Amino acid sequence: MAGFTGAINFKSNGFTKEQKNKLLKNFQAFNQTNEIIEKDNLFLCTYSKKNCSFSLRKNESLTLFYGRIDNLNELRKLLSVGKDHNYAEIIDNGLESIGDDFIKKIKGAFVFWSLDLKSKSFLAVKDHMGQKPLFYSYEDSILLFSTDIKQVADLRTSKLKLNKKRVLLFLTYLCGPVGQTFFENIFRLPARKKLYVSKKGFRDECYFHFSNIDEIKPEHDAIKKFEKALEKAITTIQFKNKIGSKLSGGLDSSSISGLLLSKNPSDKVQLFSGVYDLDLKELNDVNEYEYIKSFEKHHRCNTSYVRFKKFEELNPFIYGLDDYEPNFIMSRYFDIKFLKEAKRKNIEKVFDGFDGDSIISYGTNYLLDLGKNLKLKELFIEKNLLESKGFIKKTHTLKFFYRYVIVPNAPRFLVNFINNLRGNKKTQLLNYNLFTKAVRRKYKFKDIRKEVGDLDSSYIHSQEVHRKVLEWPLWEHILDSVHQDSQKLDVEELHPFLNRDVMEIALRSAPTLKLNKGTTRYLLRESAKKVLPKEIYNRSTKSNLSPPIDKFFSIMKKNKDYLDLIIGVDSPIKGLVNRKKILQMYENDNNKDNQYLTCLINLALWMKKFNFKWHI
Repeated sequence: MAGFTGAINFKSNGFTKEQKNKLLKNFQAFNQTNEIIEKDNLFLCTYSKKNCSFSLRKNESLTLFYGRIDNLNELRKLLSVGKDHNYAEIIDNGLESIGDDFIKKIKGAFVFWSLDLKSKSFLAVKDHMGQKPLFYSYEDSILLFSTDIKQVADLRTSKLKLNKKRVLLFLTYLCGPVGQTFFENIFRLPARKKLYVSKKGFRDECYFHFSNIDEIKPEHDAIKKFEKALEKAITTIQFKNKIGSKLSGGLDSSSISGLLLSKNPSDKVQLFSGVYDLDLKELNDVNEYEYIKSFEKHHRCNTSYVRFKKFEELNPFIYGLDDYEPNFIMSRYFDIKFLKEAKRKNIEKVFDGFDGDSIISYGTNYLLDLGKNLKLKELFIEKNLLESKGFIKKTHTLKFFYRYVIVPNAPRFLVNFINNLRGNKKTQLLNYNLFTKAVRRKYKFKDIRKEVGDLDSSYIHSQEVHRKVLEWPLWEHILDSVHQDSQKLDVEELHPFLNRDVMEIALRSAPTLKLNKGTTRYLLRESAKKVLPKEIYNRSTKSNLSPPIDKFFSIMKKNKDYLDLIIGVDSPIKGLVNRKKILQMYENDNNKDNQYLTCLINLALWMKKFNFKWHI
């Protein structure tokens, strides 16, 4: 595993011999090709030489960096240092000469820590999206920290306890509370935050926020800036022999793969495309042969097909047996098989289009802006164009008028009243109602909503919606899972749409660049136009991988798989959820229930592993 694990004893007498031996023993199990740092009986740390860089400045500070810096030349120029400085030395130099203000200048995918040996104070920092993990625990003046939650959990001296609040929010909102894990007193450092630890305790604070205030004008400048930033995020990545790229035939993966091929010979780029060879009536709609072949023809290249031949491969529960937190990703099988194929071909880095559609934005929230400002002519022109190009389904005029004019202008209580009359309930409320009465009496939905910051508003400006999406706390939970799976196979996944410059330019671009004359995601289409075949540039649909996994769940429900685990008399979650309602989910076989069942079953498997039982 890449990354690091460490411990600091802030007591004056340092580690006992027993503590030290346990730490060192665990470190060796953590990584066989590691380096161990030990300092004055105060500090112990192990790290993987392949992925980390280390700095020791005189006898004053220790710094360890894990990940990648994207604006390396910019920082070198700022600090007047040469190419002989590694990442950790650059961080240490910046902190010494500029102070904490240097942190927000660092762009990349990283986590790093710095220990001041004089004051015995510890600083840890995570990047703007949380692309590299950091978990920690502070108990009895001992700080444990690691890029692998397993290490923190295993090294703790006290008994592991279930974090009930995290369980409740997991089953309603997936994410939250911010910074908490499923274990009490084991924390994750959130994205965009820095952590301070000393003998007095610990605290974290935000060092960066995305801003949508300074809009880029004119619009053609935004397109050029975005194109340059995305191209740089892809083409500046260094690799040895070959680099991989996932190609689904969609706009995101095709843009990345096209830009990669535009700067590299085709024999240096290995494309991977997932297809299904399953007994499935929707198979032709799921497989993207038409778009993939149009890309191959356009770039005169060939992809390597990753084939899924059995429904058993799609089982999301067989991949989490070693997890130290329950997973919610239904399509986990997909990425894991790609990683295995890359490993088989000796490819160490693979580009992934995650999550370009959210980062760039479809722009349809701009329709609410038009409705809010009663720009009805512009609103209905966009409606007609979107429908004619196939980006949205044809909608009755009155229904469309209610959604985009009445709702953003009406008082929220009135909208809620109408929704109640129509029987419309939020998914999160439906999930909450699956708890037993005893759980709902003790834990109120309004308190859970408040915990995750779910504001009850009928209208938010499209630019602010976009900003909130970029700071969605669920991203780093997904990225923690991706990191765990990729590091098991020693293959690094690269996400160019999560590049900070790419994200900031996308956010600061005008709403009319996200939705332009009936075309969604116009900013990306125009920026990557030169590398996209016309079939993909004009594409109005998105690949749909749900039919195969839905078929797996139908088979699972028919066979009553995992049912005893979640509602049986010895179930670890007995008393948490309504037994009859879960049984109805199995009997009714509604695809809408599959995400909830993914969470519930993974939670039960995880709790069983740690001998946790749910108690009010």
